[in-house]
Amino acid sequence: MIRKLPAVVAVAVLTAGVTLAFAHPNFSSGPLPGFTGAPVINGLPEEGTCVACHVGKSPLLNLPGGRVQILDLPESFNPGLTYRMRVRLESDSTQQFATRRWGFELTAVNLTTGDGAGTFTVRPDSIWVRDADPFDPWPTRQYVVHDSDGYFEGETGPVEWSFDWTAPPTSIGPVGFYVAGNAANGDGSNGEHDFIYTSADSMQDSTTAVRPSSWGAIKANYRR
Repeated sequence: MIRKLPAVVAVAVLTAGVTLAFAHPNFSSGPLPGFTGAPVINGLPEEGTCVACHVGKSPLLNLPGGRVQILDLPESFNPGLTYRMRVRLESDSTQQFATRRWGFELTAVNLTTGDGAGTFTVRPDSIWVRDADPFDPWPTRQYVVHDSDGYFEGETGPVEWSFDWTAPPTSIGPVGFYVAGNAANGDGSNGEHDFIYTSADSMQDSTTAVRPSSWGAIKANYRR
């Protein structure tokens, strides 16, 4: 049976948790899982983004002047192999803040089932891997997040984090990667000067069989 918190309590816990984990200078060891902006997949609900708690007087999501990118993904992957990738985050909106900080969260999702796909490996003292809570709607997903030494305090950006993703050992079809980045002013609050960006990319499974086609079907494609 899935445990359910009363709505008011659940919102209070979520708000406090994300605010402490992502904004407060003493609790900046990474956001809670489930805030990459991943969409609905196979009936599993969409994930939120950092905007859920980093609220202000104006829209904060994907404003002009900044972006988050997933870099170095090949077009396809082989089961069991490991791939190095990077997340790059930039925002012109943070230039006026001397105490700015940067953070991110990324996950890999099986685009057929919505489950987590593969595993992440990171180097310490910059980023770390955390599993979804078993009571989350996506209990099999893993998340790569910044830690307390990886938020590039005071840097103007762009900033980058690198890590490894190891593909599942067997063929599963295409995998989607979803990321949310927070370009924050570093004042310890969740106010209007924290700017959130999201992005997505995908890789095809190189072992996925191609549907066979007859010569007649090929000729039909060119028949006038």
